[in-house]
Amino acid sequence: MDKNELIEALRELDKRMDIPCDILIIGGAAMIIHYGARRATNDVEILRNIMHNISTHISHM
Repeated sequence: MDKNELIEALRELDKRMDIPCDILIIGGAAMIIHYGARRATNDVEILRNIMHNISTHISHM
């Protein structure tokens, strides 16, 4: 996943959320977005106890 694909995936997730929430981007995804790393990642880590609702929407993407 490159920066554009990652940002698009996060925008799509935002569209699907029915309540506001904060996310914490860590790992390879953070390196790509914040530091401009070119390393690809195929996943985005999620802390399950933040919100079950996020996991539900991600599984439908």
